[in-house]
Amino acid sequence: MRNRSYAIPDSLHDRLRDAVWHTRTAEDGYANHSELVRAAIESEVSRLEAAYNGGRPFPAATGRVSRGPSPQGAARGAVIRQRLRAAKQAAQAQGDGQESHEE
Repeated sequence: MRNRSYAIPDSLHDRLRDAVWHTRTAEDGYANHSELVRAAIESEVSRLEAAYNGGRPFPAATGRVSRGPSPQGAARGAVIRQRLRAAKQAAQAQGDGQESHEE
């Protein structure tokens, strides 16, 4: 078994942590994050195999799966960067205006 790293929203991570914490002693709970993540991934991959490949494992991928943000995530990032640039420009303009009044 190897460690893997995936980006997930903080809100989903918080829910994961809380679910593990509150159910860790339950008969059907999970002792740690990894156990719950493995079970969730196994369930979803099995669902996809059933829906799209007759219940059989998919053949090995022949190329790379895209890394980085989804198109929606990239769009959100662009909006955030645009807002940050606008705020920086506004702050610079305000600073320029204050300097001209001080002279």
